[in-house]
Amino acid sequence: MRAPFTLTTLLFGLRALAAACALVALAPALPSHAGSGPSQHSDDEAPEVDDAHDSDDRDDNGRNSDSDRDDDRDSDGDRDDDRSSAARSGSSEDGSRDDDDRSRDDDKSRDDDKKRDDDKSRNDDKSRDDDKSGRDDKSRDDSKDGKGRSEGSPEARSSSGTSGSSRREEPKAGVKPEPVVLRAGAAAVAPDAAAVPPATGQAIIVPSSTESRVERAERMLEIAENKRGERIREGELLLISASRATKAKLVRGGYRILQSFQMTGLGLRGYRVALPQKQDAETALARLRRIDPKGIASFNHIYVPARGGATIAQPVPAGGRGLSYRRTSARIGLVDAPVNDKHPMLGAVQVETRSFGLASSTADTHGTAVASRIAEAAPGARLFVASVFSELQDGEEVASVDAIARALDWLARNRIPVINLSLAGPPNPVLEAVTARLVNRGHKLVAAVGNEGPNAEAQYPAAYDGVIGVTAVDDRNRVYIYANQGDYVDFAAPGVDTTVAGPDGHTETVSGTSYAAPVIAAELARRLQRPDRAQAIRAEKELAETATDLGEPGRDPVFGFGVIDPVGK
Repeated sequence: MRAPFTLTTLLFGLRALAAACALVALAPALPSHAGSGPSQHSDDEAPEVDDAHDSDDRDDNGRNSDSDRDDDRDSDGDRDDDRSSAARSGSSEDGSRDDDDRSRDDDKSRDDDKKRDDDKSRNDDKSRDDDKSGRDDKSRDDSKDGKGRSEGSPEARSSSGTSGSSRREEPKAGVKPEPVVLRAGAAAVAPDAAAVPPATGQAIIVPSSTESRVERAERMLEIAENKRGERIREGELLLISASRATKAKLVRGGYRILQSFQMTGLGLRGYRVALPQKQDAETALARLRRIDPKGIASFNHIYVPARGGATIAQPVPAGGRGLSYRRTSARIGLVDAPVNDKHPMLGAVQVETRSFGLASSTADTHGTAVASRIAEAAPGARLFVASVFSELQDGEEVASVDAIARALDWLARNRIPVINLSLAGPPNPVLEAVTARLVNRGHKLVAAVGNEGPNAEAQYPAAYDGVIGVTAVDDRNRVYIYANQGDYVDFAAPGVDTTVAGPDGHTETVSGTSYAAPVIAAELARRLQRPDRAQAIRAEKELAETATDLGEPGRDPVFGFGVIDPVGK
């Protein structure tokens, strides 16, 4: 009767044993992380996290899940033991061997799981240590970045701004750094620094949007006096040369080039160079001349408008003095301040303007007044205005030699035959060389002799050979009381209590040699249509023959050849 029972029990035990073996075989293949979501990652495929905090949270959750899975596997092991006990009741020897096998397999599975958990824990700990180390390194770099620069240095200002509260991010590897832009007043700047191309990432000084034209001129034009009492641009020298090798020589000589410019109309190159440290200006100038013996080096002298003394008159509505001149197609150059080409007195001429240096920082009062004298004497002319002056805080208008030289080169490129310069200043070798080149190429230069008084020193460029110097007389042919006198005076023309274009579309009455020179320029332009040396000499001779001789017979230091009564009436 017991045989059927024993067979049934044996069959049941065999099925239970087969099921237990299957479970043991499947255990190593189970994933080490049994998350509840649809997307799971192994340790090698851990999802990216935004920061270390998220990594720590995930690590804690991961360890909790592994512990839960270990508990689940322990429960499965208990159930397996129950089923194996039933099997052992039918076959004690087979069951004992199976129990030993299952025990060894379970121990191996738990050991493997524990090893994976330990490996993961060490990796996570290392990841957190790396993150912390990275944050500490960055913190130390930031601290060093803030302490390694002085508060007043350009680097500190570019990284912290004016308050020092924000730090500019360092450029990434392989990314070209952007230039740092500083507003005017934020740092010391060399004159005309904007004209020197900066290196990548180097600070660029630009005018503040609230900076006035006068403030900009004060900042950029630092003026001093040399040992001879002449006003110059402080801390710099000027050199012109026809040699292509000059720039390299300057660099080898240790000179810092503030600005270089080509004067293609005159076949020259110009350089503004900084005065070397711990070297006085005279010594540096002598050394600069030795570097390029064929070049011409000098101070960068300052010149002012030859506007004369007080102008005593109230502005009156525009309309001129009722004078009528024959129209002309002459082309005339004007080196001066900007010109208001909308003024009613300039309606009869065409005006083309070009600015040089800091020319845009000055008012158009003097330039417009001088231009109106040309417009009156040469209606129909085309006027080329080279603006060179800058206005300072005290209202004074100044121009440096480099700006005047570049202005004259522009007029030479445009082949302007007659050029008016209503400005005056000390002698300068660079300006002398530039004017000589123009004269030799057939241009006529007309300049005001100055308003420093009859006993004052000669003023330039009027006193240079080949330049026509002009003084001013009133309507009774009396010389202007403040006009310079000397053997460089060539002609006289009306320029005392004369009517010119004034502000706001009105006219005003002025006096000075500045307002006499453009009359002579207009008369010469009627006789000289293009640059031509022989024709230029002939035009000056014809003008001298038409002059009304005053003072001592013949040419004299007060009136020159005499007063010119414009023939265009």
